[in-house]
Amino acid sequence: MNCKAFWFVFLVVILTAGCAPAPLTPAALPVTPTAPATATQTPTAAPPVEATPTFLPETHLSLPSPTPLPSEPRNAPTTWDGAWTNLDPSNFMAQTFRAVSSAIRSVEVNVFAGKGGGDTLTLTILDASRNVLAETSAPVGAEGIDGWLRFEFSEPVPVRPGEEYLLRLRGSKVWVNWKLSGDLYPQGSAIVLGEPSSFEDFIFKVNAAAGEDSNPLTEAAYEQLPAIPPQPGTLDEMIARCPTAEEIAAIDRDIELIFEGGNTGELVCKASEGSADLTAFQKSAYQALLAMKMLTFTRPLPWTDRPLYDWFVSTAKGIRFRDDISQGSCCSPARVINIPSGSFARLSPRETWRWADPRSGWGLVQGNVNLFVHEARHIEKGPHTCGNLDKSLSEMNAYGVTYSLQLWMAYFLSNPAILTAQEPYAEYYRDLALGAAESLRTLAFCETPPPFVP
Repeated sequence: MNCKAFWFVFLVVILTAGCAPAPLTPAALPVTPTAPATATQTPTAAPPVEATPTFLPETHLSLPSPTPLPSEPRNAPTTWDGAWTNLDPSNFMAQTFRAVSSAIRSVEVNVFAGKGGGDTLTLTILDASRNVLAETSAPVGAEGIDGWLRFEFSEPVPVRPGEEYLLRLRGSKVWVNWKLSGDLYPQGSAIVLGEPSSFEDFIFKVNAAAGEDSNPLTEAAYEQLPAIPPQPGTLDEMIARCPTAEEIAAIDRDIELIFEGGNTGELVCKASEGSADLTAFQKSAYQALLAMKMLTFTRPLPWTDRPLYDWFVSTAKGIRFRDDISQGSCCSPARVINIPSGSFARLSPRETWRWADPRSGWGLVQGNVNLFVHEARHIEKGPHTCGNLDKSLSEMNAYGVTYSLQLWMAYFLSNPAILTAQEPYAEYYRDLALGAAESLRTLAFCETPPPFVP
């Protein structure tokens, strides 16, 4: 196994599951407010609400060099590359920084969310040992947000200049998203799923003047695909082409795909060319099911004796792709899983034409495979058993099957060559699966299972 660093935020971010319909997250976002919203301090965080899965992609591009470090900690670039992650209540998302002043009076974060049911965000200041120093909250209304959200503390929070602290931000459900940049703040780093990232920072400001004229964070153009062709017989090769008319007809006989959202945009596949008239999003839905057919293993999956695809189509009778929800869910109607499509507009080309983009560790087909499997297991086992987590791996609930699928892809593929990546190195996708499995092992179960030994 190649020992280079890999990124695996995609899976835990998309798999925070439950079974209730979720608020709308459209591609078009509200205009950035002229003045940041202001928080009111509360003694404790809002109780967690069980969340549901969603695919939440990230993209990382090169940004302009940062401006000179200001007198107070901040990361507020003038150009944003579209990278973000959701504030799932069970995930530890934070930004480290070094204090400049002896007290923190306010913090601003740059977030976005489409129209939905509203939420309350909680911002916590922690010391380097992750002890809580202070906490405050701010509401985000049903109209959504795209810009700076201000948190003010009723009393200044004492800190030591030069020492490291953390800004943790969380919501009570999977709805609001915290924007990321490249590694532009030299005195700290983003912490994603509890682990520091060496190549990115969350966008934030400490002790900024109220009403400061904040930049609009103009979104940069996405980088196009590299000119490196995928290896023959790989998942990447399948994803790069259009499914044939015969492949589409076979899938349609096995399961119903209902496109209530994600069916807009230009056609990337056409019936006149031997496929079907499909948008990029519709194409990816069929490709996820074709990928399931390609994922065969040398030993049975831990939850079924059937091949992955056969188990899935025998469990779920339909998939609804909807742009009126921001989180996946099961089951409406019975045995039909619901998949959000509203985030599709923020994907980069690499995330729609590759198993995973090395800059983000995420791809639409890859994400759909894991989300389909996760939600289908809810059909059989019901909701999570420990809040928005599973109590144990032995239950083999929705998190158990997605954790196991990552391990089986890493160790037990009948044809390991299908996971060959053309960038950044051949075994990158296998390493990505191993990283995702480890994230799930440590974060998705109330009773953490021991490390897997193949």
